[in-house]
Amino acid sequence: MPTMDDYLDWRGDLSFDERPLNEVDNLILSTIAYLDLGGIVPGPGGGSVALGAALGELLRRAGGDLSPYVRSIARIEPPTVERIARSQRFSHLSAHDYVARSDDASSLQFAALQVDVGRDETYVAYRGTDGSLDGWRENFMISYEVTEAQRMAASYLEDALAAPGAAGRRLFVGGHSKGGNLAAYAVAACPAGLLGRIERAFSNDGPGLPREVVPAGPREVLGERFVRIQPAYSVVGQIFDRVGEPRTYVRSTAFGVLQHDPTTWEVMGDGFVRADGLDVEAAASDETLNRWIQARDLPTRRSVTKELFDVLGAGGAQELDEIASSPQGIQRVLVSMGSMDEETKEVMRELVNGMLASTMAARRENATQAAAAIVKVARSTLGSYLRPRTASETDDTSEITSEATSAEPNEPSTTPDPKRPSAR
Repeated sequence: MPTMDDYLDWRGDLSFDERPLNEVDNLILSTIAYLDLGGIVPGPGGGSVALGAALGELLRRAGGDLSPYVRSIARIEPPTVERIARSQRFSHLSAHDYVARSDDASSLQFAALQVDVGRDETYVAYRGTDGSLDGWRENFMISYEVTEAQRMAASYLEDALAAPGAAGRRLFVGGHSKGGNLAAYAVAACPAGLLGRIERAFSNDGPGLPREVVPAGPREVLGERFVRIQPAYSVVGQIFDRVGEPRTYVRSTAFGVLQHDPTTWEVMGDGFVRADGLDVEAAASDETLNRWIQARDLPTRRSVTKELFDVLGAGGAQELDEIASSPQGIQRVLVSMGSMDEETKEVMRELVNGMLASTMAARRENATQAAAAIVKVARSTLGSYLRPRTASETDDTSEITSEATSAEPNEPSTTPDPKRPSAR
């Protein structure tokens, strides 16, 4: 099925003056925010550069291997960036105000840029999460406090709205994954006098904002101009869900948690292909996570987040793929979970499964082998917390690999279902 690559081929010759920004453009600009454009796109007060020229320079520096410049577990390949760079729709847009900040001590990861679309409109794009443990720790911190990245997102948006020459411009705001959460918080925290200049804000499968931390969310302050878009199998985007808040579910060429990857969302014309609703298996997983979170007070959420990431980093890993690619890394994590109470252990297993599955999908060369290792080690370590084995099952690697790539509700698949379209 068609994805954003096909959209760039179909609509790449139409300017934003001819066809205004739509939901697919929003996702493409959110995806661009995942690229490390430091030293290419000017920072605040440094002027601007044509987006096509900026992406062309990035591709030149990458020399065919874009992976060191992609700050995401999503699959963003050179052909996609090349399509954006050469399209009439995006190549001449002005990119500016690129900011990227990180601080391991405070688990801070923040990046954003602005792209002028049309004559008097600007899209503010926030970056989502990469594959680092610090990045994922920050995702969990939003359950009990306003994070430094959220405060920076709010300040960045306010500066964009108050910048010299910005008085006559209208802003779109958005991001994917954590970037969507940052967009949501920035809007929720925006001074009331500036809200009228926000045309629309998008959260593309981004976590919500827990009411205990942020009582008035973006929907309350922006109304229908706040748009949530999620794949049918949404886990990240359902966390801290505000019941009754409207959103659009869309189809994906991927399977299970891999639908979080924005490059797999199906496109038709200038919009996404609608799904019937949230996948049943995803809904069950989301209910487990949200029920656990809602039953814990903020200090408990803080302590469990610390415990979880102490567990994940038990072997010295700094990146999720360091854990996912190593049976020994998985074993250390599972052994360290032994001290948790049973309910917390089950929730942590769901979270770890989802994080590792997403990360391994981004490292597809070894995904099947890593999945097999996870199942084998997990069985020996957590036995009763995983699906009981049948009499016909053995420890043979081929059988484990087969099971690891099946799509069972409590063991998210780390490779696409062979009966479904591939992610590309």
